[in-house]
This record gives sequence, structure tokens and C-alpha cells, in this order.
Amino acid sequence: AYFALLMTEICSCAGQGVVRLTAKCRPGACVPDQATFTDQVQIQVIPPLKLLRPANGHFLLPNNGRARIVTNRDGISRLSFQLLLTSGMDKRDLVSISPLGEVQTGAVNGHAIVMVTAHEEDLGLNQSEQAPASPEAA
Repeated sequence: AYFALLMTEICSCAGQGVVRLTAKCRPGACVPDQATFTDQVQIQVIPPLKLLRPANGHFLLPNNGRARIVTNRDGISRLSFQLLLTSGMDKRDLVSISPLGEVQTGAVNGHAIVMVTAHEEDLGLNQSEQAPASPEAA
């Protein structure tokens, strides 16, 4: 090998880090002799999307009940909610989801899955999590 690499972490701050790479040429391998080249990159770490409510990721709601989906990205990222799968007579009678994450169950028992997506628009990154919701008669 003509050079040796040394990678070090310079700074590890909340959500950000800097990695520095240093390449040292062996004697006679580079001009000038024993040259050293250094570069660094900044990395932003985004915490994964997590459902805070429901805590276990699953709602079991009474018929005609309400609950709000809460995530660790609320107020930080733009969130969207999409109803994916439903079982029961008519999905409108089973469950609905508002643009703010309000789950409203209907008069019919069944199961539904809500896809929650956090849009990290300044980074071009989307994270998704599923929240099953099951309306059941009390």
C-alpha cells in the first residue's frame, strides 16, 4: 500500500457529526514525500419515526371512538396520514383519519391500518410507520 488511512470522529453533537479522513503517504509514494491529505464530511442524523401514541403502535378503540396519533416528529416534520387497509362493511363506517392524525371509528367492527409518514423536506427524506386501528364493540 502506498498510503495509510486514519478516520476519526471530530464532533458528535445532537443530530450532527463530523467525520475526518486523513491519508498519509508512505515515504517515496507521493510528491511531496510523506504528504498528508485530509478531508471531512458533516453528517446529520435524523431520529427514526416512532409512534408515541398509541404507545404499542396499535389502537383498540370503541365504536364511535376517537384518538389522535402522536409521533416523535410532531412539530418538527410535516406529517401525512393515509388509510391503507380496512376490513368490515364500508371503510367509511369503520374508520376515518383526519389530516392532523385524528382517528375516528364508526359503528362497524373491523381492522384498519394507518400509514404515518414524516416528510423531512429540507433533506429530501421520508419516514413511514404503520398504526393498526381496531374498532370493537364495548
